[in-house]
Amino acid sequence: LRYFFFSILKVFLTIPVIIGSIESIEVESDIFTYNSAISACAKASNWQAACQVLQLLLLSDVQPDTISYSSVITACERSSLWQLAIQFLRESWTCRTPD
Repeated sequence: LRYFFFSILKVFLTIPVIIGSIESIEVESDIFTYNSAISACAKASNWQAACQVLQLLLLSDVQPDTISYSSVITACERSSLWQLAIQFLRESWTCRTPD
């Protein structure tokens, strides 16, 4: 159901709405919810929104995983922000959790 929800959001709504939806979603957000939103931002080449969703994830009780960082790195890469992508790659190494 969450996958369908974010599929609809990424097609019909703007990225700020996705971020607002995560903040106000009635069910507890899990890693799949955050990763779906970050991936949608990356596919839209919106690195700012992807970074905002990652920040929400880091402030939550949910641990980011390889997919979280990979999606943010993809968003940065699509915007030719290589230094930022490398920064997130380094951060992913320090925050590494078993997947």
